[in-house]
Amino acid sequence: MTNISNKGFWLWGAFSKKETENLKYANRILNSILIGPSFHPHLTLYGPIKSLDNVDKKNIEKICSEIKKFELKIKNLEIGTNKYQSIYLVPEYGNKLLDLRANLIKKIKPITKQSEYIPHISLYYGDKTYTEKKKALLETNLTIKKITFKSVCYVYVDEEKDLWEIIESFDLS
Repeated sequence: MTNISNKGFWLWGAFSKKETENLKYANRILNSILIGPSFHPHLTLYGPIKSLDNVDKKNIEKICSEIKKFELKIKNLEIGTNKYQSIYLVPEYGNKLLDLRANLIKKIKPITKQSEYIPHISLYYGDKTYTEKKKALLETNLTIKKITFKSVCYVYVDEEKDLWEIIESFDLS
């Protein structure tokens, strides 16, 4: 497992209001069964990054203004072994997502070299067994087929405190 700072700033992708509420509901159900932290549903783009100044924010605004909201089809629901990839949705992704991420990286460099990028949308953070997670999933009755990628969020993360705070959002056009 890569040793990445568990405290700092990150860029996330966020979704439409209705889809976000559905994902929050799934997170609440899973947390009530498996006991885990609550967090805003998102697709991590990359991080950690340095704190953003006004020029960086203008660059994100410009990039976002040039890209229309887009849909990601959900390929499947996965159960992983990593605490932060424990139960998650795997989207089918293509050039729109990868180009957005690449354009952001050109303007706002990550602090550390990025390892392989695996886009996912977490529903639960935790270290429960596969069997416990599988049983909990049956109770969510989750059926998300697609999700609308709507905005880029600038986020402060402190995993030691289970804190994920969205500082600012930048809507796609």
